[in-house]
Amino acid sequence: MTKRMHLGVVLVNGPTQHIVGEWSLPRQITGHDWRSPAFWEDIARTLERGKFDMVFLGDTMAANDNYAGSPDAAIKYSLQFPAHDPMPLLPYMAAVTSRIGLVATASTTYTHPYTTARTFATLANLTSGRVGWNAVASSHRAESENFGRDSVMPSAERYDRADEYVEVCKKLWESWDRGAMVLDKEERIWGDPTKIRPINHEGRFFKSKGPLNVSPAPEGSPVIAGAGQSDRGLEFCARHSEVVFAIQFTGDAMRRQREKFREKLVAQGRDPNSVSILWGVLPIIGETSEAAHAKEQMIFNSVPAEGGLAFMSAHFGIDGSIFELDDPLESAGTDTGSRGLLDTLAKNYGRAVTVGEAGKLYGCGISPHVVGTAEQVADQLEHLYDEAGGDGFLLMTHYLPGSLHEFVELVIPVLQDRGRFRQEYKGSTLREHLSDD
Repeated sequence: MTKRMHLGVVLVNGPTQHIVGEWSLPRQITGHDWRSPAFWEDIARTLERGKFDMVFLGDTMAANDNYAGSPDAAIKYSLQFPAHDPMPLLPYMAAVTSRIGLVATASTTYTHPYTTARTFATLANLTSGRVGWNAVASSHRAESENFGRDSVMPSAERYDRADEYVEVCKKLWESWDRGAMVLDKEERIWGDPTKIRPINHEGRFFKSKGPLNVSPAPEGSPVIAGAGQSDRGLEFCARHSEVVFAIQFTGDAMRRQREKFREKLVAQGRDPNSVSILWGVLPIIGETSEAAHAKEQMIFNSVPAEGGLAFMSAHFGIDGSIFELDDPLESAGTDTGSRGLLDTLAKNYGRAVTVGEAGKLYGCGISPHVVGTAEQVADQLEHLYDEAGGDGFLLMTHYLPGSLHEFVELVIPVLQDRGRFRQEYKGSTLREHLSDD
């Protein structure tokens, strides 16, 4: 039997998603205000109509200032700025849907786990088990300074803190036993005190007495998602996550990262088939192949080189302003990981590229493009899915909400006809969607 892929969409609560200058493209956010509930409700309805597993909401908590030591470029080009809090969107999206999973990002670096455990348990109850938490360890200096720190916490300490943070949340979610809610009206007994207990956690980073004062989620706890790319980030995901978002640019690279991650799952004593890996892709659909590639070229032409370079600087922790746009990329001196990513982005040139060209490429979306007619996009997704051996994809967008309408109306039926995607939801919770192969 052919295994079906899982699909989600990754978004941020702002005017620009994954392409620099996206906010100004002709069809971006037409007929809507991205700050209004109606915009996000439309997206949620569209994705549920397409039987998507989830909408995955990322977050950033600062205007990045790596480029020239200033947030000016982030503000000038709307480099995921502004970025509103994703959490308040979940109840709005949940209210107009009944099946699609709703995942939001919350950092483990600047808050106490009791707050996060309480928030997500409440949301899990409101959504009847459809909510997920993308647990991240924040690494941007500007975010750190916004929370009163003079420097970024070292990586090892940041992930040690994140590990304990998630463990405290799990303990709090498990502080209620089954049958804790008695609801005996005749005896006027609401709950059984012997089945709700403190956790009395005292660790290196956190202290929490418990119990959680929120009733248990339908499945005991919300789904935990992760997006680690580094070795330590993958280890964190292997310990805690049920679904992982990752970016690689070829099927072979996806396969190799998947194998590496599965080894880490085994090292943690977990079934390597118990965690879904979803790869980031950016679909660009046209009535003809030529039209789709023309659309891709239009996107490339619209990206300001400085904006792309500033976006790249934000993600790689470099200051791209010290280079001339015509300098060869080799002069940038980026670290090994980011150089590999940039080399992959530039491979279509077949020649050495300049810093400015690399910035424009990066500004076109930090994931592989799948470009063509609906059938050709479906072909490419199937090929990547089979070659990589993962579980599916998180789609990135180039204009909202139209590119999602296009995908649902044109590509989803092709995948369904080929038996590569579900016709209907079998379950009602996010965890059930992820286990529906």
